[in-house]
Amino acid sequence: MNIRTISIPVLHPRGGFLSEMISLVADGFRDLGFDVSVVEDGAESSLEADLVLLFGDLVRLRGTLALLTGANARPATSVWQMDPLPSPDLSTSALRRGLDAAARREVVRERLSGGIGRSIRRLAGRSLLRLRSVTNGDRGRVPVHFPRHQALFDRLSLLRKSAEDGVLDTIAVSSSERVDVLAGVGVPADFVPMGFHPSMGENLDRQRDVESIFLGRVSDRRGQILRRVQAELGEEGMRLQIEKGFYGVDRTRLLNSAMTILGPLHSGDYWELSRTRLIQALACGTLPICEQGPDTAPFKPGVHFVSAPSQRLAEAVVEYSLDHSARDSLVTAGRAFVTTELTMQKSLRALHPDLVEPSLRMSSEVRR
Repeated sequence: MNIRTISIPVLHPRGGFLSEMISLVADGFRDLGFDVSVVEDGAESSLEADLVLLFGDLVRLRGTLALLTGANARPATSVWQMDPLPSPDLSTSALRRGLDAAARREVVRERLSGGIGRSIRRLAGRSLLRLRSVTNGDRGRVPVHFPRHQALFDRLSLLRKSAEDGVLDTIAVSSSERVDVLAGVGVPADFVPMGFHPSMGENLDRQRDVESIFLGRVSDRRGQILRRVQAELGEEGMRLQIEKGFYGVDRTRLLNSAMTILGPLHSGDYWELSRTRLIQALACGTLPICEQGPDTAPFKPGVHFVSAPSQRLAEAVVEYSLDHSARDSLVTAGRAFVTTELTMQKSLRALHPDLVEPSLRMSSEVRR
């Protein structure tokens, strides 16, 4: 199969992180010579493409899924799932209960809409309330946040159903743990992490006058950790700057003002490392200091970034703010990794076996 045209559907693009990532993926394909269109979810023009890429969260692309399911002849379809799935540490019975609840919610979704439908869907997911905690590696038992965990099961259930219905040709996930989760419910998937694109950041070689920054959404758990780190750094005469809503060039400038960037985990049921933030930080020459988590691939702690328990994050900021040599060593290794090994082009080529650049395909045809 020759893939030349690619359609990337999106639900109500409004700017922000997801829109930026979709633009990077589209630009990456264009850099490889493909003709790419970013379209509204459910747009029939997607059926005219050679490949439909469902990027981000499949739950937000139900219109395109319905379109592909009902088509007499559909294009090749790949998923690049970027959002979290349930923990691989859940027991088989807990996983089954969660999926059963999600299936009930999906039936209600198909039959009812509006406020009544939302209320019944919440009741249909009540069995998840029994999932009080899960095991999370060295961190032991951690609490489950019910509404978000419900969303994780909805996502997993839709991925499984779409795969069983034969709508998806390939499934890629951006963390290695999600490969295990999907395998546990009989869905094969490949680990394809987000790759570096030059517009994600660069080192501006400026004076860095802030010891550490945090950039992102502040959940309750993150807020507690950040306030503690701020207080501990303040005792050392150092500063943690907390920001959100920086994109593109503005984010690059912000990252270039700091020596380190802090990465506390969201909560007990959402503990994945923010790989995209690591790529952005390292590209800008900023050292990521992240809370320990069970899955960091393809990044290696102590090689590409610093990993520490939440109680030692401030200590790590102090250490690497003062030890410029140690900080520069990690940043140099990390930046080399993302800019040469973990590139957007390599990630995009791994999404579908027929994704061969048009220029290379033409060269091969000429040789034959």
